[in-house]
Amino acid sequence: MQKENAVIKQRRHSERAARRVSGSSTHDVSQQPRQAWKIPIQERDDNPLLNNGNNGFTLIELLVVVLIIGILAAVALPQYQKAVEKSKATQALTLLKPIAAAAETYYLANGTFPTDIDELDVGLTEEQKTEFICNSVYDGCPNKEWGIALYSTGNSQGILLLRSSGKYKGGGFIIFQNMDDTITDINTETLYCIERVTGDTIQEAGAYCEKVLRATYIAGRLNMRMYSMP
Repeated sequence: MQKENAVIKQRRHSERAARRVSGSSTHDVSQQPRQAWKIPIQERDDNPLLNNGNNGFTLIELLVVVLIIGILAAVALPQYQKAVEKSKATQALTLLKPIAAAAETYYLANGTFPTDIDELDVGLTEEQKTEFICNSVYDGCPNKEWGIALYSTGNSQGILLLRSSGKYKGGGFIIFQNMDDTITDINTETLYCIERVTGDTIQEAGAYCEKVLRATYIAGRLNMRMYSMP
């Protein structure tokens, strides 16, 4: 009996010893240094469950972004160009209207229309004359964006402001101060938008007056497409 008890005690002692050994080999990550249980970077990259795919853009994603940017540019750029051109036209008109008023004053005082802008009391600076004034805007104004000149053909006289270069060359404005009696749909002292229809000027009807300045087509007169201003 004593031998059996000794065997049982020995067995229990061995089991307790085995459990102690097994328990000491179990890792407690909460007690280990951080580097001991971190997953290596290379292992994370190789493991599809750990790699979330945010390491960069795919080729398809880049192509979609480029396509979107191209569409936005195609829509926005023309509108921006029109806004810039409209701003330039507004600036140039600040000279056209005073010149037209001075020409009317000249006519009332002399009974004839002026033949040279220098005859008018407008008070233009030399810089303004150099930048805008031309002998003939129809012949072009070298190194100028705009040209202002006296207009005369037959019995019609006025002040003409034309784009001298660029995409909208030949587009501009006119104020008639005398009109041929045979032309009844054009008024004097009224600002019109025009597009010259001869030479190397605007070919597409309405490209300047309608699309940039929102003017309304009236008729073709005196080698010009004429539009009423909004």
